[in-house]
Amino acid sequence: MKKVFTLLHFCLFATSALVFTSCEKEKLDDVLSKEQLGNVEVSLATKTEIGTGSAFTLTGGELTVPVTVNFSTATAKAFTVQLSANSDTISNLVSAGTLATGTVPVSSGSFSIPTVLNVPIGVTSTTFNLVVSRSFLEVNYGKTVALALKMASPAKGNSIAQGKNVSIITIKTSEAIAAADVHYIGFSAKTLMIPVKNNFRSGSADLIIDIPVNLTGVAGPTFTVDVSKDATVSQALITGGMSDAAVLANDRFSIGTGKVIFDPSKNVATMSVSTNFSQLLMRTDKKWLIGLTLSNPTKYQTGGETKSIVVVIDANYLSRPYIGSESTQVRPYTGVPFIISGTVGKVSEFIPASIFDLGGEGVGYHNNNQSKNGASAFRPTEYVDIVDEIPRRAIGWTENNEWLNYTVDVEADGIYELRAFIGSSNNDGRYSILVDGVDMTGILANAKTGDNNYGNYQPNLSTFAMKKGRHIVKFFMNRGAYDFQGLQFTRKS
Repeated sequence: MKKVFTLLHFCLFATSALVFTSCEKEKLDDVLSKEQLGNVEVSLATKTEIGTGSAFTLTGGELTVPVTVNFSTATAKAFTVQLSANSDTISNLVSAGTLATGTVPVSSGSFSIPTVLNVPIGVTSTTFNLVVSRSFLEVNYGKTVALALKMASPAKGNSIAQGKNVSIITIKTSEAIAAADVHYIGFSAKTLMIPVKNNFRSGSADLIIDIPVNLTGVAGPTFTVDVSKDATVSQALITGGMSDAAVLANDRFSIGTGKVIFDPSKNVATMSVSTNFSQLLMRTDKKWLIGLTLSNPTKYQTGGETKSIVVVIDANYLSRPYIGSESTQVRPYTGVPFIISGTVGKVSEFIPASIFDLGGEGVGYHNNNQSKNGASAFRPTEYVDIVDEIPRRAIGWTENNEWLNYTVDVEADGIYELRAFIGSSNNDGRYSILVDGVDMTGILANAKTGDNNYGNYQPNLSTFAMKKGRHIVKFFMNRGAYDFQGLQFTRKS
């Protein structure tokens, strides 16, 4: 009797639960029906123009545009929509006349969008971000750029409204970015005069010119810009009136790798031009012109007139940096350095004492007295005392701490014997030889010459190493008690 009663109770409970569940399902279906939370149609605005007053965010590296996706009703469930973009559509629309001529498609790699849009429950719209490279916008500054965005495959039974699957986004670059905020890459001027205030360096044989390249605006990540030789801008300067100039041939100067690298957060980078010093000095009647042009920046754009520069090298006024306190406007008297032969055993050309470098007092020479003895008509504006004999070679009336400079071009590294031709009635005189300001010999005593004759010049020998290239040899009179005729080098090994 008890078992029958328990079974009856269980059956009544199960029946009641079934009836309750059925009623709850009917109530939920009724609610959903009343709320009408079914599938939705997804749509994009056909065209969106970004310019003054538009919603966007601009940073140092990118422009972010919020793109709105609309739904026909509030979404009843979360789902996804596939997103893509292309520039071919823009090209076709420009060709068809739908978009203005000159509209530039946003290139691949210059933008990003999510490939999948995640749609939440209960919204009538949502947004995603189109991010466009600021560099691309600045390279095309002043133009309108455009991109076609496309939706496809909304999940869970949702659909795309007829004709609302594609949106054309146009960006007016001159309105999105203020003119003052555009980054430009360029030289600081259209011409660079050499020499001015030591704006070059000298290697062993080369003239090296460091040229700054500038970036306007706030600096960002690293980037590069190409630099190329450009004889046309040099020729334009001649055509414009610089008649005393000649274009330096491309094979007579180098520009390294031809690429300028801007380090992160830096607004200035440097490129270098190098050319052989001696070849410039072989022709001092004209200025040499080197034309350069910037192109193909990986970020931003080159700046108008400043994308090119002409380096103007005035060989007649070339200077050479020193070690020491001398000024830097020395140049050879004849326009070319004295050649020091690199052949072992070969005697080089004689360097006459009177053919010291140009530049004047404290530069080409130092003379204690601002007066001139001897051959007053030879180099009349310079106070070095030149012996009145033909040919004009020797220096006389020497005094303590006077000196003379000579520009030389050494053909090869080696050990060189130097003969200093000195005439003296005694051996009390002292002299030193310096190369580029470095004392190579220490203080040497001159030998007394025969017959107590200052004009009987005899060689005084010293030996030291020299490097290949252009150098300044200084004859320093530690104690002047002689006449000095000149120098002659011979490579020993």
